[in-house]
Amino acid sequence: MHAAARSHLPRGIEPPIVKNKFPPFLVLLGMSWFVSLDLAAQAAPTLTAAPAQAEEISTLAIPARYPHYFAHPGQPVMLMGSPATPRRVQAKALAAHEDTFGIHPLFPRHFIFRRQPFFFVGKSAFPLIDADWRGFVDEAERDGFTVLRVWLCCPSLTRKHGKDHFHRNQAAGDVWPFGGTPAKPDFTRFNLDYFRRLDAILDYMESKGMVAELTLFTGGDFWPGGPLAWDEVKQHYVRFVLDRYRHRPNLYYEIANEYYSPEQQAFVEKVGNFIWAHDRAHLVTASAGELVRFADKPWYRLHNFHPSRGRNWWTRVYDEVLLPARHARLPLVNDEPMGSRAADDKEEGYPGRDADAAHHRLNFWVTVLGGGHVTFHSYKGINALPGYSPGQEFVKPLRQFFEPVRFWELQPAPERVQGGTACVASSSSELVAYLPAGGSTALDLRQLGGPLTARWFDPREGKYGDEWKVQGAGNCEFRAPDTSDWVLLLKQTRVP
Repeated sequence: MHAAARSHLPRGIEPPIVKNKFPPFLVLLGMSWFVSLDLAAQAAPTLTAAPAQAEEISTLAIPARYPHYFAHPGQPVMLMGSPATPRRVQAKALAAHEDTFGIHPLFPRHFIFRRQPFFFVGKSAFPLIDADWRGFVDEAERDGFTVLRVWLCCPSLTRKHGKDHFHRNQAAGDVWPFGGTPAKPDFTRFNLDYFRRLDAILDYMESKGMVAELTLFTGGDFWPGGPLAWDEVKQHYVRFVLDRYRHRPNLYYEIANEYYSPEQQAFVEKVGNFIWAHDRAHLVTASAGELVRFADKPWYRLHNFHPSRGRNWWTRVYDEVLLPARHARLPLVNDEPMGSRAADDKEEGYPGRDADAAHHRLNFWVTVLGGGHVTFHSYKGINALPGYSPGQEFVKPLRQFFEPVRFWELQPAPERVQGGTACVASSSSELVAYLPAGGSTALDLRQLGGPLTARWFDPREGKYGDEWKVQGAGNCEFRAPDTSDWVLLLKQTRVP
């Protein structure tokens, strides 16, 4: 971890410095929308758009190579392009979808759901549709998770069709949305019982304020023409899913899982273009390599990345998320970190697991304070099995800390660290510092200014220490209670 951001940028991404190239009437339109948002309250605000015609269309010139957002009535839309070859993109106002899970219109690295800031903390739940989904969702809600990652078409997730060393979930059926079986498929019809189960899952999750990430493709040799042929069968499948869930507010799509080769990424691009032509209400992503690969695609509205595994994986992720988070204005999701493995898990011979709960806790905090969002990955998650996995007990304290603060306004601020080791994010009124090994840190508080209140938070127990006052000027040193990991919260003192 570094106390300051690196100065170099990934190829194809520029710092977010934008000149206003919008016509005056569009600027005023945007201002009227922003003014209507009551973001001054301490509680999480409800985002309310000014009344708009459902068929209103705005045509915008796209001046930059990195993502930008323009908040349209009812739905924030991300726009991309190049100053050298400006394009014009028509973005339709979607008033009917204003409650849909989407991008925060003022803080585009964060999400909204039901027009309120949404704290994203996900959990792998790959074969959920064919597992004991109600018990799994109940447990996830109890533990504090807000997003579940579900695969739609992957028969290899069951033991019947999977590799035995994973000991796949024998309680799950075939994760199979078509007619017939994976061995004898009938691609001319869909398994409606399968989709009715998914309907029920989405209903149940919505009642709990939870969101589903639906992964459309995960490879497979059962596809006619091969897994990368963008043919009529796959187009019919994607169109069926888009049409069935067009009005569902609590979902977004991942096109494919770990499609990294040039051929796989070309396939992802074709699917993304297809989705953009038929559904612009739901967010779309893919775990398909570098952010810059799809940086000029209007459908790519959040970035899933699978960080490095191996030695010190739980701290290295900070550098992997920090630089893109500071220079790309879209959410970054640590979608599949090192997985967790419990003593009773039957998995054999797979190196991508870590049984140390503390490592997963550190991964949560450094990802969020690095500017990203995190998903908890585990053996039980890839099998949609209930039960304990080391690290999941630290999700609820994470939410307990962030939801009372204005987390959507926090931005990574490693330059605030003047001494010691800490991950820092700040806004104009709050600063959060995570000390992964306790000890002391010196912080530059000039941006906050004025009198401050400070409290230590225990990320293991989810408890605050006593509050004390700090004069917010210049550098100030803080010492954690011990050498465990601790979180420091600094807030401006409101003057009556």
